[in-house]
Amino acid sequence: FRNGPYRVIFLHALGMQINKKVPAKCACNMDYTPDHPHCCMEIRRKAVTDRHDSITRTFGDICKDAGCQVTLEPTMRRANQQVKQSNKRADAIVTTPDGITFSIDTSVIHTTAKTYTRIAVGEQLNNRAQAKIDKYAHITQHQNSKFYPFIMTSMGTLHEKAINVLEYIAGIAKEQARAHCEKIFLKQAINRLMDTLHRGNIHLLQYALNRLES
Repeated sequence: FRNGPYRVIFLHALGMQINKKVPAKCACNMDYTPDHPHCCMEIRRKAVTDRHDSITRTFGDICKDAGCQVTLEPTMRRANQQVKQSNKRADAIVTTPDGITFSIDTSVIHTTAKTYTRIAVGEQLNNRAQAKIDKYAHITQHQNSKFYPFIMTSMGTLHEKAINVLEYIAGIAKEQARAHCEKIFLKQAINRLMDTLHRGNIHLLQYALNRLES
């Protein structure tokens, strides 16, 4: 990252505002705290959704690099949000070279939001992962496909099941001669995801400020 984006990432990690000229209130009339852009419903409809979709696309690209086929479902998910229907399709469906199919659903938790301050990060991740598993139980029960919740925090902590599926993909990459070393493929995959996550955070925070200035 160049100095400008890195500064935003650093201040965000410290829980500080990225701009000195920040009003006390958001356009939604809530207090404009450093955490607010992650929670504001107006901002979530655009910038948070964009970050989510970017992370899912990056995961899909990682799977393709390992030799898998990938189908993403962002359009369907957005359509269901607009009509306020429950989405029963996961974010991505992956088919491995040996014909095994699995699905993932992406979610990012902002761990310092008010609703989470008294819950340990590990517990937050586990709770979100279990909620996803419960929501998509029909995938494993009726569609004969594995499901992995792909959960991370806005700071970059990955849930163990997200690590597990990345390790699985790294193993496939090695088997398909797409990588010389599983550990290097895994490290590069995580780096790519962190790059996407933090760029999404930068966009989210700047989008929130732009809305206040417009």
